[in-house]
Amino acid sequence: GIARGLGAPAHPDGTQGTVEAELNLRDEWELSALEIATSTAKSLVVATALLDRADIEAKDALRLALLEEHFQIERWGLVEGEHDVAHNEALMWLEA
Repeated sequence: GIARGLGAPAHPDGTQGTVEAELNLRDEWELSALEIATSTAKSLVVATALLDRADIEAKDALRLALLEEHFQIERWGLVEGEHDVAHNEALMWLEA
């Protein structure tokens, strides 16, 4: 769905069960890595792509996770000492 206002869009019925079933297939090591990547990217989709797809590296995951932020930086400019530092820290966590 499409978000309207500040609330998140509703997910179709069965989405939570499907995600839960997929997470239950992973071992403790994968779940630990997934937790860190999800927290860093602020996206379960990006984190899952990083873990499951051989063609997605940490720098690719970071680019996907920061797509909106990069658009805003292009429009309004980089805040030195914030955006650059935060991006480097996020890349470090995703590479770990």
